[in-house]
Amino acid sequence: MDTEYALSTIKNVKGSPYKTRLVVKALKGLSVDDAITTLQFVNYKNAYTLMKVIKNAVNIAKQKNLKEPYQFAEIRIDKGRTLKRLRYGSKGNASVLSKRSLNILVKIKSG
Repeated sequence: MDTEYALSTIKNVKGSPYKTRLVVKALKGLSVDDAITTLQFVNYKNAYTLMKVIKNAVNIAKQKNLKEPYQFAEIRIDKGRTLKRLRYGSKGNASVLSKRSLNILVKIKSG
């Protein structure tokens, strides 16, 4: 069994890590081709970004001459930086808004 992997990452994507992890849970157990097909029809904000990272990992795997079919070794959605902004209210009040970002890591192995 090959221990070589194709790795693709993207950092500081605007969006919530929790909501993107819900999309990744739907991909569990699927092959890479099935996951790309599924992501085309998912109505989530970061599904398109996740699909681009997976396609990038597939291209890297082809450059490394890994054998098809490809399987996921790891898909990780980590918390990125959080921007803190103020939302002003009435009577001099203000509350803090957290604008979240996330980091996506996709690792592919030959199946």
